[in-house]
Amino acid sequence: MLRYALNISREDVWNAHQRARRLLLDRVNRETNAGMKEDVLTLGFARRATAYKRADLLVHDIGRLKDIAARTRG
Repeated sequence: MLRYALNISREDVWNAHQRARRLLLDRVNRETNAGMKEDVLTLGFARRATAYKRADLLVHDIGRLKDIAARTRG
């Protein structure tokens, strides 16, 4: 069934992603009053933070992290 996904336009995939993200942020903000915003890069862990997941790699190379953040602002 996944082979049919090749017929979906990139624009449709992106629009679906944006809609799902808005719905998720709306729910999180409604349930937690977190005040999360759509235009802010947010990274998180769905379950638990553990050493083997190596979250410290996010801040190991600050220059690279800044480059990633700059690219997401487009």
